This record gives sequence, structure tokens and C-alpha cells, in this order.
Amino acid sequence: MVEAVALTDAAGGSEDGATRAVVVLSDGQDNAISGARLDDIVTMSRNEVHVTWSGREADDPSADDGKPVAKRRVLGDSLRLSTRQPVQIFFIGFGDADIDVGRVMAQATSAEFQGSTDEDLAAVIEEFGAYF
Repeated sequence: MVEAVALTDAAGGSEDGATRAVVVLSDGQDNAISGARLDDIVTMSRNEVHVTWSGREADDPSADDGKPVAKRRVLGDSLRLSTRQPVQIFFIGFGDADIDVGRVMAQATSAEFQGSTDEDLAAVIEEFGAYF
């Protein structure tokens, strides 16, 4: 995800200040290939307390006050990565995708997220096409 945001931010062809977008299609969990954690990509909170979370299935989010946080209660606040242009992360999850990870990334970048069944995937992609 870090590389996708960087490539999108650096892409030419648009005027300065134009919003750039990354569209994530996922059918599973983060497999840690990139080495990036979710909290490396976006800032998160719960009840105005900073939250750390790798975004991986085996890890649960926790607040800086030491209290555990349910994944569905984590809020995406902002993109943590430095960019020259605004970059949004749109998330389409299907199958076993972790919709909370996608929701947090989309929320942090003022984008949209959607869960889908395999059968409805084409309709969801068509719906997202209206943004581009």
C-alpha cells in the first residue's frame, strides 16, 4: 500500500492539487509481504485516543491508554504517509477480506469502502466506477 500511494502521488498528467486515488481489491487478509503496518499508512483513534494496529488478522488494535479496542470501533483519521497531492484509498473487499482494515483506510482518506460477495463483485466495481 505504501508503494501504491507513492506511485499514485508521483503520477503525472494531472494539475497540482488534484486528488489521486488508489483502488484496493482484496479477497483476503494482509499477508505482511510489504512489511508495512496499517498504522504506518494511516492514523487511527477511538474516543479521541490514538490507536495502534498492524491491520493483520492475528493482531488486535490497542489504544495509547492501554485499553484494547474492537476492530469495528477503530476510526481512520488521516493518511500518515507524506504526499504532494491528496490521495484517497478506495477499498473493495470480497471473500475473506478484512473489511475493517479497508474501512479504516478509506475513512482516513475520505474515500469509500464496500464489502461484496464474489457474485456481486462486478456490480460493486461498476458502482465505484462512478468516482472515476
